[in-house]
Amino acid sequence: MKFYRDLFEASLNRVIPEHDKKRFFDIFWDTF
Repeated sequence: MKFYRDLFEASLNRVIPEHDKKRFFDIFWDTF
């Protein structure tokens, strides 16, 4: 699971600006 999460974050790094990413992951990991 950790591997896929790191891979997922790495791909999102190119899409989501840094200041939005923290808020996004707070919501994302609370959901799942």
